[in-house]
Amino acid sequence: KRGESAAEKSSDTAGTGMLRVGRLQQQGRAQPVIPLMWRTPEGNWLVARLRTSELQSMLRGLDIGEQGSAGILDREGVVLAREGSGGGYVGRQVPLPAGLAKGATVQQVLVSRLDGIERFASFTSTSRYPFIVAAGLSKQEALMPWWRYAVIAGCLLMLYWLGMFYLMRRMSLAEAARRKAHDELRHHADWLSKAQEASRAGVWAMEQGAQHVRASAHAADLFGFEPVAGMLPLAEFFLRMHPSDRPRVEHEFGQAWSSGQPFHSEYRITLPDGESRWISARGALVQDDEGAPRMTGTMVDITERMARQEELAGAEAQFRELFDLNPLPFWVFDIESLR
Repeated sequence: KRGESAAEKSSDTAGTGMLRVGRLQQQGRAQPVIPLMWRTPEGNWLVARLRTSELQSMLRGLDIGEQGSAGILDREGVVLAREGSGGGYVGRQVPLPAGLAKGATVQQVLVSRLDGIERFASFTSTSRYPFIVAAGLSKQEALMPWWRYAVIAGCLLMLYWLGMFYLMRRMSLAEAARRKAHDELRHHADWLSKAQEASRAGVWAMEQGAQHVRASAHAADLFGFEPVAGMLPLAEFFLRMHPSDRPRVEHEFGQAWSSGQPFHSEYRITLPDGESRWISARGALVQDDEGAPRMTGTMVDITERMARQEELAGAEAQFRELFDLNPLPFWVFDIESLR
């Protein structure tokens, strides 16, 4: 009769096959038990009581983290056994997810009504036994490594942008300094060009043993070349010198290289259009950054000065000739000092 009474009381409970599970029974301080009933082929009922501690032992030792949980529930959501944070939840009822059919699994993110912890939860309704297995991992613990990686990535990204900002700032300052230096060089080059143009002068430089001379635009123009700065053949400079001056200038130029003394020479040149000019060239030996000797200097058009000197010499010759050939005595004196 006792078995039949238990069977009748559990007739409304969920079950699979012939196994029936009754409602959780708690009597005083005794361990809660779960009535189990099995109907034999003869129509009789075998009744047993399963202590919840047996179910609890099945959950013990699961790797669910500090705030995770694992539990076994009946089909009405009553907690039969639970492993996780807190305790004393056996017998409490929790809502089951909608659509949880036999043999199905439902996953969702929820806040536990038992301990208030938000978890990634999974509910599985087994097909052979009338139990529901629920497991959950704390959302905070599950995302903690990702948060750590996100913080590290954020820090690295911040360092990257700080580095990029610093680099762009330095590049901006360097570009501003480069523009300023370029403008200053351009202004100095313009002043030098105007000074060379006004003084009819040019600059030149060459390496020891080289066959070309680096000449400024004004230096090239003085010799009748195209007024463009660049490398010009040394032989072309000597070919445009007056034949009477060329051997002397070649000797003076070679002597300056061999002795290391400053080079200075005045000579005549003949341009392709037949025009003649007087040039005063100066140079000195210096060393470049690698210690190699280099001669650099200037050349100036002194045609006007030489013309005035010739005029003065001619006038002086005429005056001396007049003084020497005049038979009458005469003198020259200053009208202010009478001397």
